[in-house]
Amino acid sequence: MLVDLILGSDYDGLLYLAEATRNMQRIESHHHLELEVNLVLQGTITYVMNGRRSAFAPRILLWIFPEEEHQLVDKAANARFYAVVFKQSLIEKSCHAAA
Repeated sequence: MLVDLILGSDYDGLLYLAEATRNMQRIESHHHLELEVNLVLQGTITYVMNGRRSAFAPRILLWIFPEEEHQLVDKAANARFYAVVFKQSLIEKSCHAAA
C-alpha cells in the first residue's frame, strides 16, 4: 500500500524518536516514495521487508529504500529508535560532486 507521508512543502524530511512506551501504533505493511532510515537505540524492533522477517538490535542502522514494502511487526517493551525520512529533493541537494 502506497502511503503519503504528508510532508509539507517547507520540509525535506522528518525525524521521529519512536518509543515502545508511548504512542507506537501498529502500522500496516506499506511503502512510500521517501528514503527511510531507522537507528535502533535500545531494545529490538522487528520488520517484515519484502516478505522477510528480521530483528534489529541496538546500534543497527536500517535503510528502507523508496518504494520498498515494509512493516514494523514487533518491538521490545523497552524499544527506542529514530525513524528518519528523506525526500528525494533533500538527497539531490546534499549529494553532488564537484564540477
